[in-house]
Amino acid sequence: MSPPVALAAGLAFGLLFRHPFPQPTARASKLLVQLSVVGLGFGMNLHEAVRAGRGGFLYALLTIAFTMMLGIALGSAIQVNKTCSYLISTGTAICEGSANCGGRSHRGGHRRADGSLSRHGYSF
Repeated sequence: MSPPVALAAGLAFGLLFRHPFPQPTARASKLLVQLSVVGLGFGMNLHEAVRAGRGGFLYALLTIAFTMMLGIALGSAIQVNKTCSYLISTGTAICEGSANCGGRSHRGGHRRADGSLSRHGYSF
């Protein structure tokens, strides 16, 4: 079974059927998600990750700082709660910084193996 089919089947199953043991499995699912994230890290090519990180560190740092400042300023301008504004700005900045750093090698808009066009870390 392919990962997309398994994901769709799990989503459908979760929406169609009531969970019989929600309390005991809440802790187990949290642990399983944490272990899964660690497991994904073991599949990374360390040399490639270091090379990409070294080349994009300053760019990611500047992108994160600018996004944080812009997000907090916009939050203040439209009178959003300071804590909410900070949390939204932080999440956006970190995701954007990671995507930009990871997509640094795709700046020219290269075709990927699946045929989609990749620019600035985002897939179109």
